[in-house]
Amino acid sequence: MKAAVARQTCWGHFVAVLAVIGCAASSGRADDDFNDNTPAPQWVVIEDNSAALAIDEVNGQVEVDADGSSSAIDDAIFLSDASAGYALSTAADFEIQIQFTLEAFVAVGSAGDAFAFVFGVGEDLDGQNSAAIAWALGNLGVGTASTVVSDYRVNDASTGPTLLGAGPSVGTLPQAVTFIAAYDTALDRLTLSIPEVSASTDLDGLVQGQWGASALRYSFGARGEGYSVAGDEAYFDNFQVVSGRFVPEPGALTLVIAGAMAWGVRRRRFVADRTART
Repeated sequence: MKAAVARQTCWGHFVAVLAVIGCAASSGRADDDFNDNTPAPQWVVIEDNSAALAIDEVNGQVEVDADGSSSAIDDAIFLSDASAGYALSTAADFEIQIQFTLEAFVAVGSAGDAFAFVFGVGEDLDGQNSAAIAWALGNLGVGTASTVVSDYRVNDASTGPTLLGAGPSVGTLPQAVTFIAAYDTALDRLTLSIPEVSASTDLDGLVQGQWGASALRYSFGARGEGYSVAGDEAYFDNFQVVSGRFVPEPGALTLVIAGAMAWGVRRRRFVADRTART
């Protein structure tokens, strides 16, 4: 009887460890108000051309600095670090969001230039399977068009930008928006939206269907050319995981495996000792 109790107790402890880790890998732990002015462990900062287009956590926010000389495909982004356990499971619904404010900009290029502030998700580090929504500025030659666009890629092939509607008025800055990405696992539906301008798109059958993704990274930042923005005039703030479940962290998995092995060793020793005594 005592042996049975001992086994149940050990197994109970192991299950409890799993439960604790499962609870830890929930929403909330990845929320970031950026007030510490230091990128949290969940973020990897990527800048293709930092001299021309940079992104930095300062002044209690994440600021975008651009001088207009970057190329159309240059990115400056904060990307979640999946290797550290910051990837959202597609086996559960999730919703993430971030605020963005634009106070001023200067068009320094030529007609046809475009610059965008972007929020999205993706399966891989390189964005070969990814989707995003953006507030885009476009140089018309006689002024700047403000639009909301979306795009997604499958095996590194872009579907091309889709116009979702007009963006916030750039004639009455500052303007603030909320980028939202939400996923419905039962429908395999990824929804990207900016509610302040009633812009939204539903991407059905993409995440698990076309990508075959079990987990998604998330990112925000800027891309483009021909526009100058100062950091204190273009910034992201208050990233929030409203709901969702993270995939187990590599470190946590190691602890679970080690715990299971240790429990197995203890059990074998217990059985061996009991056999020897009998």
